[in-house]
Amino acid sequence: MTEMCDERPTALPPPAGDYYRRLCDSAALALIATDAEFRIVLWNDAAAALLEARREEMLGRPITEAVPPGRMKLFERLLRRTTERGETTQFEVKVTGRSGRERQLVVVLSP
Repeated sequence: MTEMCDERPTALPPPAGDYYRRLCDSAALALIATDAEFRIVLWNDAAAALLEARREEMLGRPITEAVPPGRMKLFERLLRRTTERGETTQFEVKVTGRSGRERQLVVVLSP
């Protein structure tokens, strides 16, 4: 009689980075991540739809290009607080997409 625990997987799981990237890309919530220089390294499908900007356009761009000009000072202040204190902060912002449609967003900045 063979024990269930004795069975070995026949294939290795995909690298963790690929798994998490696919998970983020398919999330229903808009996710945007940056590197240490605040260049966009993750722009998922939900972010592309919500902000009306394709992933290919945004990857490698400064995160400030995704912030409405009228909220830039607030964004910079909260980003500085997030990075200096290691605190998660949030704010609300109205965004007008390329189509002219306005949306009210809650933005969460996390270290």
